Amino acid sequence: MRRRCSIVLLAAFAAHGQFRELAVTDDGAQIYFYSDLKLKATPDRQGGIYRIVRGRLELIQEAPPPPTDLVAMLRPQSIGQPQVSGDGQVVAYTRTYGCQGGSSCDFAGYPNYYSYVSVRGEWLAEPLGGRAQVSRNGRYVLHTGFWSIMGNPPTVFRFRHLRDLQTGEETEAPIWPCYDCRAVTSDGRVLGSDPEQSGVLMLWSRQGLRRLAVSEAPGRALINDAGTWVIYETGSLWAKRLRSLELSTGRDILLADTWWDPQVSISNDGALVAYLSGSGRGPSGQIALARPDGTGTRQLGAIPEGVAGAVLAGSGTAVVAVTDHGRMVRVGVESGSVEELIPRTPVYRLESTALIPGSILPVRGSGLARSTRLAPYPLPRELEGVRFLVGDEPMPLLSVSPTEIWFQVPFEMEAPGGPLRYELENSSVFEGGSGSIRVARRRPYFFSDDKSGDLVLAHEDFRSVVGRNNRARPEEVVHAYAVGLGPVAPEMTTGVPTPTDRLFRLVDDFDCRVGTQPLEVLFAGLAPGMIGIYQVSVRMPKVGPSESFLLSCGFPDNPWDRHGGIVPFGWQAPPAPGGK
Repeated sequence: MRRRCSIVLLAAFAAHGQFRELAVTDDGAQIYFYSDLKLKATPDRQGGIYRIVRGRLELIQEAPPPPTDLVAMLRPQSIGQPQVSGDGQVVAYTRTYGCQGGSSCDFAGYPNYYSYVSVRGEWLAEPLGGRAQVSRNGRYVLHTGFWSIMGNPPTVFRFRHLRDLQTGEETEAPIWPCYDCRAVTSDGRVLGSDPEQSGVLMLWSRQGLRRLAVSEAPGRALINDAGTWVIYETGSLWAKRLRSLELSTGRDILLADTWWDPQVSISNDGALVAYLSGSGRGPSGQIALARPDGTGTRQLGAIPEGVAGAVLAGSGTAVVAVTDHGRMVRVGVESGSVEELIPRTPVYRLESTALIPGSILPVRGSGLARSTRLAPYPLPRELEGVRFLVGDEPMPLLSVSPTEIWFQVPFEMEAPGGPLRYELENSSVFEGGSGSIRVARRRPYFFSDDKSGDLVLAHEDFRSVVGRNNRARPEEVVHAYAVGLGPVAPEMTTGVPTPTDRLFRLVDDFDCRVGTQPLEVLFAGLAPGMIGIYQVSVRMPKVGPSESFLLSCGFPDNPWDRHGGIVPFGWQAPPAPGGK
């Protein structure tokens, strides 16, 4: 049973990408991306759109601050989707306004988009409507979007305009380009789909409209800058295929069977395609390269933690990638050499509202550690290069992994006059989750199944776990497990398992109830053989109110200091008198 509890407590959580929406110049030297994270050097500023140029990281457009009044809440703003031309002279990003209804925003929930474009460091006087895509030579900006007038049903107005930045001329394209794909070439051709018929690719230019014959119904699609190849996705949500279409001959080639988000990109000349390969299980994937005719497929190096996002530079000489550990790297296509641009950047949250001396607590997020490791005894204050600081003091660590860290709050930690700052020590320039928290004498929390709400309970003999198919019996003593129950006597040493030859009981009075009915608590204190986990052994009622009931445990002197969960109970109601 001790091992079973440890497995429950060390369950991992999914990671989230720290940096996204990558855009790079043709030589891969300038990199644009969006991040919610703030820089440690400027914690008073929001995250937003960042740029890396010659090794220097800078925030070029700050995200709008969180709404503070009703008007802002009804019309929230966000920014993203950075775009850059091949030479870095033209930069664009999109600002999104949430819908509040009315003539400029759709009553049914469509947002508004506006694109801001900078040419050689000077922003255009007026933003362009819709989301922008910039051609690799920086001459054309394709901006597409829609708005509506409130009604029943709303009247929706759609636009897709191609702006020539040299002449100022705008032309309306009669197709729908993919929002998050490369859809415009340097000679002004636009790849998209038929507005009247799904699953049809079309190529438009001022000279006319061309319908493209494809083998399978396409999803997202992109075109290389020379306009010689189209790469499109097809298949189901979780099992996608990449296909390439040679525009000069009409050849349609299966390029790769991949997974749900291959994040494909192509070099300007169409000679090289990059995408994420993998199963979608475990690490996100690895960078794969191939020629668009399906030959020369190979993996580009190996990123041990997996790749969450990647984009191929227009010259085809480098791939910029974000890993599952929150690193940003640049990988040489020929050499396979990996250059770290941003080190591992933890994004994390402390899963507690207070620190309770003696208890173990989790920190969850992504990029927390390079590998998974369980600590020896006594618990170290540093494990696999990881230190979690509270008030500048490193905490004893039970385990570390890329998505989860468990630490013990020292028994000797005392409640200060004010909150203590906590931080996961790291070398990143980004702030990923530090904050302040108070120390409390107690705050009970019982472990339970996230889906069913059933408490983690051991049967009386500790040989099995209580469950829906193995219920607690009437008058049986079951054992629940918790943290945050407070001080014990005798005093316990931090960082080592609780001895099994004596009991460490709670100092404060403690009870358990079913509704208002009190239950017999035989023991409440530190769980023998465990670190920072409490055990509550309680006798089940002789009869119960139903097959399952809610158990509530806590401290009589404070009705708010209670917690509990559902107990699968084995009692069945007797038949009614005279019944069969």
